[in-house]
Amino acid sequence: MVFVSGQIGNGDAGFNEELRQALDNISAILKQAGTSMKKVLNVTVYLQSMQQLEILYKYIALCEILQIISPWEKTQINAS
Repeated sequence: MVFVSGQIGNGDAGFNEELRQALDNISAILKQAGTSMKKVLNVTVYLQSMQQLEILYKYIALCEILQIISPWEKTQINAS
């Protein structure tokens, strides 16, 4: 079993680029450990806005792990 945590994108990039980079980082770590995104059991993602959810769905589907982690649990916290 492989645990991966704390993966983030470059803070200077936009959301799409940061998400892609974080998922690429995870994929590379899993590959080095002899496994792949297809075997992921759980994913926790913190978003700044629920509007980013559709973009997240798109990228997760490209990683072929959507069927494993659906249905999604969504929680929104408003912070001031």
